Amino acid sequence: MESRIEATEEMLRDVDLTPQQVKLDMKHYVSLSEKKIASQQKQIDTLNEKMAHIIQAVALIASPCPSGQVLSTAMMLNLTSIEEMLLENNINGFNPHDILYASSIKSIEKLLSYGLDINYSCNGSINMPGMAGGKLLLEGIHPDDTQKYYFKVRYGTHIILKLGPYSSSEMPNFYKMFTGQTLSSERSEHNHAYELTPLKIATLKGSLEMTKFLVEKGAKIGDTQYHTLDGPEGDLVAGYLQTHGSKTVIRF
Repeated sequence: MESRIEATEEMLRDVDLTPQQVKLDMKHYVSLSEKKIASQQKQIDTLNEKMAHIIQAVALIASPCPSGQVLSTAMMLNLTSIEEMLLENNINGFNPHDILYASSIKSIEKLLSYGLDINYSCNGSINMPGMAGGKLLLEGIHPDDTQKYYFKVRYGTHIILKLGPYSSSEMPNFYKMFTGQTLSSERSEHNHAYELTPLKIATLKGSLEMTKFLVEKGAKIGDTQYHTLDGPEGDLVAGYLQTHGSKTVIRF
């Protein structure tokens, strides 16, 4: 009843409004509508964020996850909200190799604060093409000349990074840059042994920001052979490493 009375009073008031008063009323109602829409949008954004967290949690649960490798699995699957939660709360502790999977400076900083080694090193691999019947062979198939393919940097069975994509005509050069040999008919596809460190992974990504951060935090350059992207990003990474004493950086 009260609402009806208020509506009636408003209708009676509106009868004698001047054009100026109508404009002011319109601005008032538009302002109220915009505030309401903004409030609803904020609620929608909050719900979407919560839904994203739930989806990532389900993805992690559904993934093959060896015992004690929850963080590295979350990092590998790019489940950023799960990664942040695990890092912030030190859930399940950490493995030394977790630092290899960290894709952001923030994550590496957090891992370093828990005592992980910035110079952690382990044996990894990069899958290399071979030749069969005079044709290229990659992961058991003959690459299609119209398609492009990735090479996978692995630690054990986990893929840490994908390099590429590359066409079949570019694969022999990629092979030579990493193995130092020519891809000939005698070569069979194989996993090329490749030492993995946080710094080497940063250079493979062509990330100057990550490379500088790691070196400034104490990552040793040493006499290791580094590889980086062939292009502007790689030029910056190679220039930085060589300025700080590395041997010539190979571009791929």
